[in-house]
Amino acid sequence: MKIWTTSLTKLCFLLVLIVGFTTGLATVQAEETRVFDQAQLLSAENKQQLEAQILELKKDMQMDVVVVTTNNAEGKTSAAYADDYYDKNKFGTGPEKSGILLLLDMDNREAFITTSGEMINLLNDARIERLLDAVFKELPNQNYYGATTAFLNQTKNYYQKDLEAKAKAAEKAKPKEVKPLVGKFTGGKTIASLLSALLLAGFFCLGVIGKYKMKSTTSSYNFRNNGQTYLTFQQDNLMKDKTTSRRIPKKDPPNRTNNSGGGGTTTTRTSSSGKTHGGSGRSMGSSSTPTSTRTSSSGTKHGGGGRGF
Repeated sequence: MKIWTTSLTKLCFLLVLIVGFTTGLATVQAEETRVFDQAQLLSAENKQQLEAQILELKKDMQMDVVVVTTNNAEGKTSAAYADDYYDKNKFGTGPEKSGILLLLDMDNREAFITTSGEMINLLNDARIERLLDAVFKELPNQNYYGATTAFLNQTKNYYQKDLEAKAKAAEKAKPKEVKPLVGKFTGGKTIASLLSALLLAGFFCLGVIGKYKMKSTTSSYNFRNNGQTYLTFQQDNLMKDKTTSRRIPKKDPPNRTNNSGGGGTTTTRTSSSGKTHGGSGRSMGSSSTPTSTRTSSSGTKHGGGGRGF
């Protein structure tokens, strides 16, 4: 009886360990996942390759990188969906939640990039447009993996450029090293140097004295007769005063901040959770090509076309 009880206890303990380990592993995997292919645009192999590339990029930049595809934007714009997805899933590193997210929104037919924290400073408006250029070199061919890879490579490129610019700025800010004079001063050299300095100072003083020395004169000026002043009186009377005022309304400009990302500006917006985001998007165009139709003599609609020969 004791042996059976001991075996049962060990078995239960082993089951608890297995369940705990499995749950913990699943949680870690969920936390490390950064490719969310909800629209099923990527193969399993492509997702694994992207996850590895993102992991390496995150380690280099110390900022988060996320890729999302969707067929259902939940009635939101691409910007709102991307911002909310980033905020609600608590992506980002550090207190500012720094990172970037690429959304391939097949519902709104738009590719959108949202940035947060330090990534807003790294990627200004001009750089975001170049990122979208890289993405759209592949999107028209429905090469979603190629578009995502181009996005990651271009992001890494801008990060490295920013590091190089900061290194050059730090090098310029360093005080220049003053090299000691080579050689020794002998007694003769010292006396010669002092005499040269005294001669130069003497020439300079004589030149200043000669320049400011007043020349003697025998002429006189009768200031009593020539120094009289005559004053006249004139009065202006105000007849009528009219002032017209008009208030000029001011339009609220978009939020723009200067940053170090290429020396340009970044347009920012506030998400539904109150967080600040940068970035923008670009339309993929219509998902289908319009078809011309016509009605036959029997009233039936037909499509198609022809060409002369």
